Amino acid sequence: MREFADKTAVITGGASGIGFALAQLCVERRMNIVLADIEKEALASATQHFEDGQGNVLGLKTDVSNKKSVEALFDQATSRFGKIHLLFNNAGVVNGGSPPPIWNLPREDWDWVMGVNLMGVLNGIQTFTPHMIEHGEEGHIVNTSSIAAFIPGAGPYGVSKSGVVMLSETLALDLKKAKAEIGASVICPGWTNTKISDSERNRPKELKSASNPEGLGLGMNSILEAG
Repeated sequence: MREFADKTAVITGGASGIGFALAQLCVERRMNIVLADIEKEALASATQHFEDGQGNVLGLKTDVSNKKSVEALFDQATSRFGKIHLLFNNAGVVNGGSPPPIWNLPREDWDWVMGVNLMGVLNGIQTFTPHMIEHGEEGHIVNTSSIAAFIPGAGPYGVSKSGVVMLSETLALDLKKAKAEIGASVICPGWTNTKISDSERNRPKELKSASNPEGLGLGMNSILEAG
């Protein structure tokens, strides 16, 4: 994108970490921002932060693993700001502790991590891309993967982030074929000081694993990644 002022960015996982940092950049470029996050208190704090800085911001609680929740995000974002120009699929989680062999990892862990990290990105793409193509203005879609996509040993987190890389490459190709004025990028950060190590605080009860060790969300320094 070459022009940013008065355009609108939707940022999932926008209440903290990389998403919050991108929101700050967008505000500095005089963009409208929509912060989507599953953590209510952090979302309220981030929204207030940008409002205090005279940013034009909307904060919406969103579960990216739920397609209807993402569709509600789209409806409210377009109702408030009209056209969406930048979509940042950034929300992500990591299962706590050192992952056991994948054949021993509970299915609940796989469903939770893949649901947020991979299907959450797909939900964003499927919900927002048709609108972005239709309005015909320049736009961009950014998906957060991780260096863990290329290094085995991170369990479902690495698998999900590897999927985000290929999903992003496929998206870029499909947009090119469609001659859309929309770019697509994937970022693969290394260790970043965010709260993803404490992702378990946001795990749905129905996806809790009985085998989770005490102190979930700790001991992940070797594979901690933003996303």
